[in-house]
Amino acid sequence: MPKKPVAAKEPKKQKKATVHKKAKSKREIYNVTAYSLGDGYTPSHGVTASGERVQQGRTIACPRKLPFGTEVYIPSLNHTYVCTDRGGAIKSGHLDVYFKSVSDAEKFGRQWIEVEVRQK
Repeated sequence: MPKKPVAAKEPKKQKKATVHKKAKSKREIYNVTAYSLGDGYTPSHGVTASGERVQQGRTIACPRKLPFGTEVYIPSLNHTYVCTDRGGAIKSGHLDVYFKSVSDAEKFGRQWIEVEVRQK
């Protein structure tokens, strides 16, 4: 008996691979200052330019060239902050870290330090 022709099987559909874009990372020296509510320069309402409440360990004021949500890692502090605020004096090359207490902000002062900007 002759063999029946076998129908070709459709190739299995492959799932698309999930591509995770790696964040662009750049290390630079920045003029980093500190601010706090009640320091005489900062509005006392505690709301950042992005609409979030200020939080120690998270909030950093960045120049406009860094979009809200940009992560800023400061190796000397071994900590990553998120750009959620702006400031009239915050221009290119300047960052302003939020501290809960005025005395901690004053102790931090002004430092020229290396930071790693991680843009998504």
